Amino acid sequence: NQPIYFDCRINHTIEEAIESKTKGAIILTENIMRSKRIHIGSEKEIILELNGNNMSASEDITLGIDGYLKISDQKKKGILYSQKDSIIHLGTQGNLEIDYVKMEPLDSNVIPSNSNIFLASPCNGCKITIHDGDFQSNFRILDFNGLSQNSTVTINGGNYYSKDISFINNGNSKNNELIINGGNFTSENNSAIYQNIGTLTINGGHFTSENSYTIYITDGTTYINGNEAVLDEEGNYISGTYIYGNGSNHATIYQLDGKLVVNGGTILHGDNNSAEATSRQHALRLEKGLAYLNGGTFNSLHSQVMGSGIVYLNRYDAIIKINGATIKKGNDHNNNGLCLNEGAIAYICSGNINRIIVNETATFAYIKSTGITWGNQPILGGNIIQDDSITCTE
Repeated sequence: NQPIYFDCRINHTIEEAIESKTKGAIILTENIMRSKRIHIGSEKEIILELNGNNMSASEDITLGIDGYLKISDQKKKGILYSQKDSIIHLGTQGNLEIDYVKMEPLDSNVIPSNSNIFLASPCNGCKITIHDGDFQSNFRILDFNGLSQNSTVTINGGNYYSKDISFINNGNSKNNELIINGGNFTSENNSAIYQNIGTLTINGGHFTSENSYTIYITDGTTYINGNEAVLDEEGNYISGTYIYGNGSNHATIYQLDGKLVVNGGTILHGDNNSAEATSRQHALRLEKGLAYLNGGTFNSLHSQVMGSGIVYLNRYDAIIKINGATIKKGNDHNNNGLCLNEGAIAYICSGNINRIIVNETATFAYIKSTGITWGNQPILGGNIIQDDSITCTE
């Protein structure tokens, strides 16, 4: 099908342009303002080229997708926005692909505080693939709410800024999947990623939160992969997996439950002006569940890390298995790398750790005799068991 160049002088409405095509492209030649949503039906396969123009709805979601829609803006000058509600709604089996688009509120008072850029509900097998773009929300970027299942979001790049939680991966199905291969993710007042159920896989990207946990895990399975972060001389992100937090009372990664597997990347807390780390100022804090640290670097920029530990296990039902990770701040043995509290259990097969603090109340560290590097005073506390038969793999 040949593309339709949408022009109000030729087409009465953009709905008529979409209705005239089952499969093909629509290229805007001017701004589009609607009162109600523009709908992409389940039988449609449409490419929408903004061509530097804006599109919005004044009283509804801007785009409703039940079929396939690909959005691009080769001129990178247009804005897709809504004045009242979420910008894009995926229903049933909607399939959205974005080459590049800019989505943001035109005014902080225009979009209500409870609106998302993407709302996926009730999705069953929905797909969202984002290659690039600039996304800003006064509330959330993406919300898989409780009605979503068997759906996949893949992010290959782009910039994502939210005043609330940037991405929420939840729903009523463990088959929901969020895959992040790159991009910059920032939350002003909450977590960059909220992992509730399903699978979260991070293969690269820059994640940061100044006032909360950067990644908040309550259930499901989370994989963190990728190379260690590469930064420029001013500390700006260049490449790799970089998860950073500086919350005054929040760890960078907070695991309330579920399973976490770290195979690579850099997880950091604090900044160069930080005082001694206090309670909860950790690179990783584990309350419950299971964590495998097969690689990656956990570090702190606080002036000193004492009782808090860079990695902290708080309770008896928290288990960690370390098989190659680096948990340290410089080479100073006075900084605590790993802290086990109140019955937490650690299995340590290999790795590079500043110092291990073990609480004496039914806490155990099972440690192999070789493959572990640490400072001059490696362990403080009791319940240390050397056992060369232990394994630390999944």
